[in-house]
Amino acid sequence: MYITTIYSKLTEKQKRKINKFLIDNFNDDDIKNKITNFEFEPNTIVILVILDNRIVGTLCLYDNKFLINKLNEKKVPLSYYSFNNSHGCFIYNLCVHKNYRNKKIGYGLLDYCITKMGELNIDYLHTQAENEISQILFLKNGFMEDNVFNKPGNNKKISIMSKYL
Repeated sequence: MYITTIYSKLTEKQKRKINKFLIDNFNDDDIKNKITNFEFEPNTIVILVILDNRIVGTLCLYDNKFLINKLNEKKVPLSYYSFNNSHGCFIYNLCVHKNYRNKKIGYGLLDYCITKMGELNIDYLHTQAENEISQILFLKNGFMEDNVFNKPGNNKKISIMSKYL
């Protein structure tokens, strides 16, 4: 079952449950630390996959206007990202529970997201893939690589990918 909601509409208990899910299921310690200290934007769109009454997958989306403001605050060059004059959203925190990986949960979640955002008249989606698995997942769902850069500080390869709906 897929659930789509806005972060500000969740209860504090639900918000804690999502944060715990992300911390417990991301492999990258750098990302876990960011999530621990991360404040979700109130208008973040949250899509959850629920099986057997538990979260097994999640995906979040920012509106481009919010993302541009965040990147400007952090002095990250906007040229790294895929912005255009259309209405777009940025996908982040795509995560699948460790015990449910390799069962097409991520693929289904991303496919549902693409369909749902199309219904909401979003023109395009974009994301940053920070590992080979996520890059393959986005490519299989019709995303194209727009840019590649090395993350400042740790020289990790980041692929910026987008898909027009």
